[in-house]
Parts: sequence; structure tokens; C-alpha cells
Amino acid sequence: MIKYIDFLLATTSGKAVAERFPGKLAAPFEKTKLLYAYALAAMVESAILSEELMQGFDQETATVVVARLTSYKMEMEESFDATRWIDRNLIRLCSKFGDYRKDDPSSFSLNSSFSLFPQFMFNLRRSQFVQVFNDSPDETSYFRMMLNRESITNATVMIQPSLISYSFNSLPSPALLDVASILADRILLLDSYFSVVVFHGMTIAQWRNNGYQHQPEHQAFAQLLQAPHDDA
Repeated sequence: MIKYIDFLLATTSGKAVAERFPGKLAAPFEKTKLLYAYALAAMVESAILSEELMQGFDQETATVVVARLTSYKMEMEESFDATRWIDRNLIRLCSKFGDYRKDDPSSFSLNSSFSLFPQFMFNLRRSQFVQVFNDSPDETSYFRMMLNRESITNATVMIQPSLISYSFNSLPSPALLDVASILADRILLLDSYFSVVVFHGMTIAQWRNNGYQHQPEHQAFAQLLQAPHDDA
């Protein structure tokens, strides 16, 4: 029987290279199931396999695997430095799959299949799964339990919250997790899985406080205020 964590460790560390594992996978919080998995490590030397890895790389799944493995190592290894470990593995991935000229940082570029992965790692470093100082042990255990139990989509939102922008001039659209997304005439909907926040820009907040949404001639504004709540 292949333990779930052993499979992740072998895949992440590079000890399993294109090796087929027929057998049963003991995954947490679910029944044992039959698995035929290919563990393709990041240190594969073949150019053909490297190209296949780049084209088939699932950034969201890889992010959740790294997050779960990080949480596991934080629990099991007393002196484990999660931030340093994440940074070191991200550097290894970028040096392996990135294109760059030596001593020229501006020349660095990543294949589109990896373009979001550094951003995911940045948010993982800042997440409640790594930064546990302000959380009680019970809260930390709860967050980690949900990370292991939920789907890839939900777990990705836990690591990197989604931010949607609403305005009069355009349909709801994703926004960057950056202060630049805060505009006076915008409404923002932040979903971090554990909490949902609706933010009103300064102009929107003034119109709301003046009660414009209750006036018949401002029905469009009333609909704009209601849209984030409907989506939440």
C-alpha cells in the first residue's frame, strides 16, 4: 500500500522519476482506492519529458499539493522552515523550466503553463497555513483539515482568495489582489473561502449612505449594490 504522503514526498523531492505505481493509495479522509499514478519529478533530465511536463502542468493542483505537504511537514518536523522550503522549491522549478540569460534578471520568463505558480506560492507564504502566529492551535488544525478535505478549486481559493470587481461600465471581472484595485467607483467582492467581504469604494459608499438605491431613478445603482451579494 502506498501512503498518500509518501506519494507526495516522492513526487516533490524528485525521487520518483516517471515511475509507475500500481497499488492502493491511502488518502486521508477518504476510502482507500486503486491508483495507477505516474510520478514525474521536477528534476527529469529528458527534454521530451520536460516539454510534456510543461504542457501538462496543472498549476492549481500543484499549488494545493505543495500547501498540503507544507502543512504536513510543519506538523511533523519541529525545526521545519516553511517559508524557506517553499522559496527553495520555487527557485528550483524556475531554474529548471524558466528561460533566462545568465546575469540578466530582466531576461527571465516562464512558460504560460507555470505563469501563475509563483503568484500562488507568494500567497501561500502569507496564508494561514504558513503564518500561524495569530491563530490558536484549534484554528490552525481546522484550517489544515479543510485544506485536506476540500476540492482543488476550494483549496486554491483558501490559498489565493478571489477578487471580483463591479462597476457601471463593465461586467463583473476578476481583479488583482492589490491596493490598485481599490477605486472610488468600484465594488469589490473578496472570497477567501473562510470569509466573504464586500467592499464599497468612496463614491459608492457616499451614494449608498445618501440612500440613492431607494430612489426609483437610480435602479441601476440599486442593482449594482445587490449584484455582489447575489454572487456571494
